[in-house]
Amino acid sequence: SIGANLISSFDGVDFRAYCNSLEEIPNFESVVEALGPALNDKGKMAIYSYLKEIAYADDELADEEKDLLVHIRNAWKLEV
Repeated sequence: SIGANLISSFDGVDFRAYCNSLEEIPNFESVVEALGPALNDKGKMAIYSYLKEIAYADDELADEEKDLLVHIRNAWKLEV
């Protein structure tokens, strides 16, 4: 799991329980901002690469997907 690879204290069971208890899905931009300080550059790049693979999974990059990838690159100051 990507969570365990990035954060040593990551608990998949707790994470799943947390996700299942949410009344609404958090805003992407606020999640990016919250995760930034918790990750090193390697972790940030791993998440970006993972999201990029998902975005291109259908061999197309929708404008909305592109906007999200640009946001994460800018917020985390990633050199891609």
